[in-house]
Amino acid sequence: MKTVYLPLLGRTGNILFQVAYGLAWCDQNGYTLSTWPWFGEKIFNIPKAVRPNEHKPDIEWPERMYQHQNDLIYTRKQVREWFSFKPEILEKLKPVKAPEVLLDIRRGQDMIDAGLVCLGNECYWDACLKHGYGSADISWEIFPDSPTRLTEFDGNVNACGLGTTAVSIPAFYRMMTAKVHFRANSTFSWWAATLGNAKVYSPVIKGMPGGKSNQYCSNFVNGNHPVMADCPQNSDLHLAEDSLAT
Repeated sequence: MKTVYLPLLGRTGNILFQVAYGLAWCDQNGYTLSTWPWFGEKIFNIPKAVRPNEHKPDIEWPERMYQHQNDLIYTRKQVREWFSFKPEILEKLKPVKAPEVLLDIRRGQDMIDAGLVCLGNECYWDACLKHGYGSADISWEIFPDSPTRLTEFDGNVNACGLGTTAVSIPAFYRMMTAKVHFRANSTFSWWAATLGNAKVYSPVIKGMPGGKSNQYCSNFVNGNHPVMADCPQNSDLHLAEDSLAT
């Protein structure tokens, strides 16, 4: 068995980008993925990775986020299979109600400190009206102020450790099951939109100044492709549905 060790960093959305790339690369090159334990192995129908202390990796990768178009060496069909919820997790998620229209906001001091674009409530509401959803049943999902929580998923919603990120899954599932999803410029939101079936509207934040609170974005486009963080290593992300063939 040949293994490649993938170091994991960040929270839910960032980790999913890393694991998806690792699984796809291993599948294409005849390797087995090696990682330390992470929350997804308890939640998703995904095989347990080989542990690096149990089998010395043949290849060790450096830390990287894998959020550039060149990193999308997998399809939406594949990630929906890898990151499908286990039956016992779906049972625990039954209390989560699927919203008609969900306005999904990601903000907080951590984003400001990282120099990311933090959008205010007003632009989401204006985007909702602009796209014709003013009379719809509107719901909000705001991180970190008021995320959806369930007692079955314990932990600190703001924690960065791999063992605590499962606490965010109820909010994630609520985004996945919405009929219309106005997503945040967040990897967490990108993955919820990718794994769900909602009609998605995304903010175009490229070129906006980062590190400030309550910024206004006047452009939400239909689709899940606009970049989440305007930095050189990231790009817009056009994920193939079921085939990588051009």
